[in-house]
Amino acid sequence: DTLTITADTMEAFRVPGNERYIFRENVQIFRDDVSAKCNFANYLKDGEGMELRGDPIVWYQKTQLFGDSINIQIPGNKLKKLQALSNAFAVSMDDSLNFVRKNQLAGQEVEIVFEKEKIDRINSYKDAKSLYFFADEEGNNGANRTTTDTIRFIFKEGELEDVLWLGVSYGENISENLVYRNEKSYYLPQFRWVENRLKKRFLNIDINK
Repeated sequence: DTLTITADTMEAFRVPGNERYIFRENVQIFRDDVSAKCNFANYLKDGEGMELRGDPIVWYQKTQLFGDSINIQIPGNKLKKLQALSNAFAVSMDDSLNFVRKNQLAGQEVEIVFEKEKIDRINSYKDAKSLYFFADEEGNNGANRTTTDTIRFIFKEGELEDVLWLGVSYGENISENLVYRNEKSYYLPQFRWVENRLKKRFLNIDINK
C-alpha cells in the first residue's frame, strides 16, 4: 500500500511527532485504487491524513470526488475516509454498458467511508442532492432526483445496496420512457466528470520511505 506523491515543489518538516510535507503545483497522488490531483497538498504523516486544495479531484475505482478541499484519512496506512468540503460532488459510473448513466451526489459536504478498504457508504450533508438511476434484472428502470438535508448511499461488499434520504425531501421519480436517451437533461447542476484518469509520472517520490 505505497503512497506516492509527485509535485513541482516539495517542503519537508521533520519535527518528531509532527512530521509533515507540503506539495505545491501539479500535485499528483497515487495509492492502490486511489489517485488524486490538486495544486496544494498538506500531508501529515504522523496524523495519518492529507488535505488537498486548489481544484482537487480524487478518483476511487469508478467514482470521482470534487470539492473546494478534500481530506484523505489513512490511519495505519489503511484508507478510511475521503471527505470533500464546500461545493462537494461525487459521481459514479456503475454501468459499464451505459456510460451516460452516472449516479450523482452533491452537498456542502460529501464523504466516502471505507470498511476494509471497500466503500461502505457515501454521505452528503447540507443542501444534499442526488440523481440515482434504477436498474433491475430486466434492464434500466428510470431514475430519481431528490433534494433533502442528508443523503446516504449504503454499500455491501463494495456494491450499492440502498439509498436513504433524511429530512424534508423534495424528489421525483422519472419513468424510463422519459429517461431513455435523455439522461443528461436530468444531471445535477454541479455535474463534473473527467474522462481521462490520472496516470503516474515517470519520476516520483515515495514518502513512506
